[in-house]
Amino acid sequence: MEDTICIVGAGSTCLAFVHYYTEKMKALPPGAPKTLYVIEKSEEFGCGVAYASDLSSNILNTKSGSISPFIDKPGDFFQWLGSNKAMVSRCFPDFAMVTDSYAPRPLFGAYLKDRFKTSIKDAAAVGVNVVQIFAEVTDIVRTLRGYLIYTSCGVSLKCGSVFMMCGTLAPRQAEGQQEASMLAHPYPVSQLPSVVRSDDAVAVIGSRLSCIDTVIALFENGHKGEVTIYSRSGYFPSVRGTQGRIVPRYLTEDYFDDLLRKSLPLTLDQLVGLVTKEIAHQGGMTRSDFVAPQAPQDIVAFLKEELEKSTCPRPWQAVLYATNKVVGTIWALLSAADKKMFIDKYFSVFMSYRVSIPSENAQKILNYLSSGQLRFVRGQHTVVASSANEVVVQEEGGAVRHYGKLINATGSPRDISRLDSALISKLMAHNYISPNSYGGLCIDRTSYRAINALGQIEDGLHVVGELTNGEFFFTSALDINSTHAYRCCENYFARLAERAYATQTHEHFGASVML
Repeated sequence: MEDTICIVGAGSTCLAFVHYYTEKMKALPPGAPKTLYVIEKSEEFGCGVAYASDLSSNILNTKSGSISPFIDKPGDFFQWLGSNKAMVSRCFPDFAMVTDSYAPRPLFGAYLKDRFKTSIKDAAAVGVNVVQIFAEVTDIVRTLRGYLIYTSCGVSLKCGSVFMMCGTLAPRQAEGQQEASMLAHPYPVSQLPSVVRSDDAVAVIGSRLSCIDTVIALFENGHKGEVTIYSRSGYFPSVRGTQGRIVPRYLTEDYFDDLLRKSLPLTLDQLVGLVTKEIAHQGGMTRSDFVAPQAPQDIVAFLKEELEKSTCPRPWQAVLYATNKVVGTIWALLSAADKKMFIDKYFSVFMSYRVSIPSENAQKILNYLSSGQLRFVRGQHTVVASSANEVVVQEEGGAVRHYGKLINATGSPRDISRLDSALISKLMAHNYISPNSYGGLCIDRTSYRAINALGQIEDGLHVVGELTNGEFFFTSALDINSTHAYRCCENYFARLAERAYATQTHEHFGASVML
């Protein structure tokens, strides 16, 4: 039934899609579905896992004045703050409502939930009915005229098209690691004190944003035991400087789109050269010979230096953030060999420098390290034993440590076989989807439709967001996924128009033949 659409997942990407869909419906396109079923397994619609209700110590790493889930509404979050000052002051009294602040993620989540309600009203105004269903999608089965959607609440839906916008999915516990002493992920961090004893020694696996959320949540809620961060790569996020946004001179959308249109290749060496030229153009210092930064040997010295540098503009950070508009195209231009080299050799260093953190969180981590409450251990580590009350970890140098809790804070795995998702497993069993060798699912990058196990495009099954990281490489930024939601929506309506035109043409010529 092409008159209905099902959206799986009601996070920020879904919110953006509903907004763009509503804008397209204002032109009264022929044949466009007027019912959107939005199915979300949590009780919160609009925010997703990343911005769900949790502790205020989870903060954004993008400034309040810059962040927005809508590419056609820059600064929308900050405008909303201005319209909700009383609520913000009451619920988040420590937050400073200025453009350069880093808002608590739950506050941004409150904004997204409010905007979702507004989007439903806006959709209704143009004749689109957005139906919210609080349930988990357990299976999707192809039919002759679309898909049959099964849910955990017993509701089944027939839809012409499905849009999977599942957001950040939790990792599956490794075989033999289902003990109560091992947590597959830390969220919501507000619940950690109820499952982690205050005097427990705790191991945190991973060293990026989820790790930082975890460590700060533990200590700010009175944790007394020692906490150890285990990082296989040894890299730690850089600290955000004072720079603002830039307009790229060399890393432009037109340049990379032209390369892709002409099927011209781009090598990693050429890319490094372009990035170096851009940093120099933006006023930054560069080296003539590129050497990837090494993981810090002394994490305390590293953070002290990062905090000192964060008081000034850091042009290289502005350049990296400006690549949000082109990163997916750049990834498409690289050869398979260069992609593999980047994933194997440079992914960890890229993420540590691309996904930076505010100075206030960096200072907290530095304080914990300096006090001896927190350890940072780089290199390989192995869980050698576990029980309901204890986890034993062997470090690279051979040292053995005992912990009351081990928390996996590595984020959502790129490898879909490691995701804790019954739906993904079902779709794999149906052969409707196939894994991308660089992460996530194989999709058609223009229409966002899934590519099945036979290498064919699934006509009505679309995928947007984190599950497309193999095709677009970096899909964990709000503005990037908002752009993908926009492009997916545009292509969907373009295909509807083509079908409507083909139907009219067929009817016209069919009538002529009859005459």
